[in-house]
Amino acid sequence: HICGVWPNQNTMSEALPPGQMLLNAAETGNLERVKEILGSGAKIDHADEYGRTALLYAARGGHVDVVKYVVEKKCDIEAKTQSGRCSLIYAVHEGHEKVVTILLEAKADVNSTDSAGYTALMVAASNGSENLTKLLIKHGADTSRKDKVGETAWELAKDKKIRAILSTSGK
Repeated sequence: HICGVWPNQNTMSEALPPGQMLLNAAETGNLERVKEILGSGAKIDHADEYGRTALLYAARGGHVDVVKYVVEKKCDIEAKTQSGRCSLIYAVHEGHEKVVTILLEAKADVNSTDSAGYTALMVAASNGSENLTKLLIKHGADTSRKDKVGETAWELAKDKKIRAILSTSGK
């Protein structure tokens, strides 16, 4: 280089906007960094170009401490991606039972749907997760709700145990 000055690659991440730094910290489960970035004024509900917030990233990654922290700090628990997925559906899809419990106790909408009409219960049933299916029903999941093609969680379930749980659950 003519002036003998090259950009320092190590400082490139520091040049990221605070919102993006928050998302990166949440995605990796770095609670201390999340606290630091929020403390310096980043918006808790900052979303990337797909609508994913810190809560969505943390829920998908199963980062219990980060999920607890941003929920306590009053993030939008119902925030959705462009495809309509909320943090509860992400956590169920990835099988993160502790995160699902935190979200349900924080009053996340157990019957929230994505753009295909899937609920968290449908995802749990389809994935064969007995524990999550029971947990969602316990928190009021509607077993009769249909997706956009008219299927219920029972119809999406492949596992006989899951179907039995859904059949005896009432709603």
